[in-house]
Amino acid sequence: ALLQTCRNRVGTGTDSERELWISLLSLFVRSDLEDVSQDITFILGHIETHDLLPPVAVIEILSSNPTLKLKAVRAYIIKTLQKDSSSIRDHQKILQDNTTKAAKLFEEVQQLQTSATVFQTSKCAPVSYTHLRAHETPEHLVCRLLLEKKNRNYGRRRPEHWATSVRGHRT
Repeated sequence: ALLQTCRNRVGTGTDSERELWISLLSLFVRSDLEDVSQDITFILGHIETHDLLPPVAVIEILSSNPTLKLKAVRAYIIKTLQKDSSSIRDHQKILQDNTTKAAKLFEEVQQLQTSATVFQTSKCAPVSYTHLRAHETPEHLVCRLLLEKKNRNYGRRRPEHWATSVRGHRT
């Protein structure tokens, strides 16, 4: 009847449910009844499925009964070891991936510290003069107009000093 009451409370997910299943396991482990192994197997299955208690604590509770048969706890131990092995494999894979990433980053840092690196992967595309003028600031506009005026004035009449070379000879 006690086991049936606990079965009806499955899935509430509260601390009281956890305590209930732990107390139930302790009660059946200390019980003087002849065949409680099926009940203990069911309780252990529930504890393992809902992760109510760490395996070490379960083993500690089970160790209080020196006459308990291995067949009652065998399935629990196997499932727990399989789950732990799977978790270890997953963590080892994550560790291996992170180690590989770290090695690549370390190599990249070493390369950045020891060699010249071009950070611009694409070359600049040529743009038209009209495009440049469209983005011209007022300051640049004034400078450009003054420069164009200066070049026009020098283009019409060449100053006399441009016609002589450095040594004083005419070109």
